[in-house]
Amino acid sequence: MNPRTILWQSLATGAILAVMIAFASPVLAIWVSAIALTLAIALNAGYAHALGKLGRSPRRIQGDHLVATYIGVGLAAPLIAAVLAQVAGVRPGIEFWGFRHLELEALLSACGALFAVVLVSSLIDWYYIRPRIDGVVCEPPCLATKDHKGIWKRVTRRWYIHRGLATFAYILFAIAVAVIVLLMLIREDHTAAELIGGISGIAGLLLIFAGSYRSELPTAAKWALSPGFYLGDDLTYEGAQRTKRGYVLHVAIPVVKLVPLNKRGHPLGASFLEMRNHVLAEGELTTKPTIACKPVCVGLNPECLRRDSAANERRAFQRRLLIF
Repeated sequence: MNPRTILWQSLATGAILAVMIAFASPVLAIWVSAIALTLAIALNAGYAHALGKLGRSPRRIQGDHLVATYIGVGLAAPLIAAVLAQVAGVRPGIEFWGFRHLELEALLSACGALFAVVLVSSLIDWYYIRPRIDGVVCEPPCLATKDHKGIWKRVTRRWYIHRGLATFAYILFAIAVAVIVLLMLIREDHTAAELIGGISGIAGLLLIFAGSYRSELPTAAKWALSPGFYLGDDLTYEGAQRTKRGYVLHVAIPVVKLVPLNKRGHPLGASFLEMRNHVLAEGELTTKPTIACKPVCVGLNPECLRRDSAANERRAFQRRLLIF
């Protein structure tokens, strides 16, 4: 996850919340933006607590500034606008394309909630996952010993859990939209409702866009409970037709990102290897601590703090409640 991705997500979230204020209900926009903003502030505070008096690289400082700004654009600004609209007595009563106002309100609320969930999921990556795997608040996983594997098991599980919840939120969104659209079609054109296949037909059309994510949910749920590997592992996969070895850099849905390693456990210099979770689950996995970065950083993680400072030092600063 990077600030540019969060930028587009915050703009989309802010836009849909603005539409909610104008065409649905300022009260619902207040609820969605307030809950998402509260979670964002809690994540930021947790990051500040974990950082303590440790320093940040210039790149991380710039990223933190940008992400805080994007949160303001995508969540804080719409919240203020919604509160002002509510105080001013704005009461939208618009009907559109056969949708009654209540149906339009429900449709836009579902969209707003989905976009907010996706944005918060990305903020979990930025404020919880990335500071750990990039060595900002602790030693990066490439330096972990067997005694420290419990930490990375916990981070790996939480990464799978929040990505799985974001995928599940999209499935709920598709079902909600399908129900709303079907109710409108039954009222306006009963024949069209039958032709399109009811709730399953409408939801199926929306779920096409999440096909690869949806198919990986069972494996992700399994590994959220008991991961087959952890972040920072030197992982060897033996399948029916091939054997792969790599450093576990990212875990997500639908793919796990590996840094290809040679027989000595050092990076090959090739591009990242992406493997689907269910493919890994079907093979035989062997894991062990990574040794490549023990003597000197070899760049397993291009975003690692160790690569951002020539002196490989962290600057001390006063402990803060929030990071901007």
